[in-house]
Amino acid sequence: MAEHPDVQRFRRALEARTDPSVQDLFADDVVWHGAGAGGDTRGKDEVVQQWGDAGGPGLDVKEVYADGVHTVGWLRRDDDGRTVEQAVVFHMSDGKATEIWSVPSEREIADAVASGGGVPDHRNLPVFRTAEETRGRNTFEPEDLANINAFLREDVRWISPWGQGPNNRDECIAQFKQFKAATGDTIHMDVFATFADDTHALSFVELKAGRPDKPDRHMDLKEVNLFHLDPNGQAYEFWGIQDDPNSTDEFWAP
Repeated sequence: MAEHPDVQRFRRALEARTDPSVQDLFADDVVWHGAGAGGDTRGKDEVVQQWGDAGGPGLDVKEVYADGVHTVGWLRRDDDGRTVEQAVVFHMSDGKATEIWSVPSEREIADAVASGGGVPDHRNLPVFRTAEETRGRNTFEPEDLANINAFLREDVRWISPWGQGPNNRDECIAQFKQFKAATGDTIHMDVFATFADDTHALSFVELKAGRPDKPDRHMDLKEVNLFHLDPNGQAYEFWGIQDDPNSTDEFWAP
């Protein structure tokens, strides 16, 4: 499996929050959005301190993905007897995390624990979840297209593991249909978890497909779909980060 080196670096950081090596992962001016009591936590020293405080024995790191531009973790946390699933998004530059988002945020989880209730869904989550479940069906009937159009902005950019992809919503939908046709309608996306906040939406998925023209080829990989959102909650940019991009190259090779 062709795994990006940041996967193991950040898996260790997510699992062992007080390990001294975590300091090597953060830029000096790193910002952890929504981590502090008053909002953002800024600067490496403050972030490292907060990072250690957010760990504990009730933390399970399910999956980590990386492509050099982003690193994304999927966590399961046991906070005061209740299970909370959380995504953590790192924006990367020169191998260092410059910005961090926890989805839901540390503040939102702390407030839910203090109130004895659950973490409420973010307002952007229902539209996103519906769009991802719709993409997973690969039917593209009028109602399906309406669900996708509600989430993808008209000028959305689709950035694949191989570089720049479609540059607008119509091109994205055409690509979805091409994948369906090229796989003989065997491509299927199982959605395991969805997260959203003001700036990101994420889905953790498994993709499976076959190729009628090459019966010995099969796709079976995991991926995080990472969308950047505008103030209206619509996606203007997409990054697909796979656990094994080489297997996809082999699947689609002529």
